[in-house]
Formats: sequence, structure tokens, C-alpha cells
Amino acid sequence: MSIEFQCKQCLSTLRVPSEHAGKQAKCPKCEFINMIPMSTTAPVDSANAGGTGNTFTQPPTDFSQPKSQTTDANPYQSTTAGGVPQYTVAHRGGLILALGIISLVGCNCFLVPGILAWILGASDLSKIKAGRMDPSGESLTRVGMILGIVSTGFYALMGLLYFAMAVASMAFDGGNF
Repeated sequence: MSIEFQCKQCLSTLRVPSEHAGKQAKCPKCEFINMIPMSTTAPVDSANAGGTGNTFTQPPTDFSQPKSQTTDANPYQSTTAGGVPQYTVAHRGGLILALGIISLVGCNCFLVPGILAWILGASDLSKIKAGRMDPSGESLTRVGMILGIVSTGFYALMGLLYFAMAVASMAFDGGNF
């Protein structure tokens, strides 16, 4: 027996096996995470299962099972504790913000802290957007990444300016030392 329900976001008809009742499933069309109802809304038999185009029959991506019970050992899979999602990957917002501040204050040795804040921030924001990382650090991550971008751009521009000044100085000096 299967459970048939509609995606809350794109209204596609989704079909999953009944053993996944009460769990969460990601819509294959819009990737919205839906709660699978406990009972079937429309009985589905195997003769009626084909040809609709908006349905799927493979097991859903389950975000509610504890990590010890998963078979694929997905490191990004979250668990729930009392209805509150528990993410297996914690945010690094504080670290990214610290790197952004350090790079802006002037300790941007060879642009390393700024570039690190930029790269780590972009990576973490994409994981937060995908739902694989704790979203509570999104604002810290975003601010740290922006500070890293600004300081990297500023120091790179200053380096180019110093280089241009050195070249201009040698050109106007005529090469006399």
C-alpha cells in the first residue's frame, strides 16, 4: 500500500510506500521538504501506479531518522529531538566572522584570512540553503563572508596600486638608480 499526497509548495502528487508514514520527504520536483501523512489520502494499487508523470515511488529522503538507524551513513542527515531538528553539521559563523574582522583590521597576511572567510562563508551558506547545516549561524556567516570579500578586494586593489606606482616611478626616473 502506498501513501499519496500533494507537495505543499508545487502541488505535485507524491507517492511513497506506507512504511514512511510520519517521516519527511523531499519533493523531487521543487526539493521542498514535506511531512508524509500518517494515512493514505487516496488508495493506490499497483495497476494504477504508472503514467502520471508527477508521482514517484522510490523511498523519500528521510530527515527524521536518528543517525544510528540510517543505512547510508549520510553525514549531513539531521535528526529530530522533540520536533526540533538537530543538524549533524554545526555552523561556523563565529569563525567566519572572526576571519572577516581580522582580514579587515589589517592582519590580512597575503590575503589569507579574507580569502578563507570568503570561501568558507560561501560553502557554509550553500549548505545552510540546502538544509544540511544549522541555519542559526546564517547571519554571522554572511557578515563574515562580506567582510572577507571587501578586505580581499581592498588589499588586492592596494597591491595593484603600489605595483603601478613602482612601475611609474621606474619609468619616470629613466632607470637611473
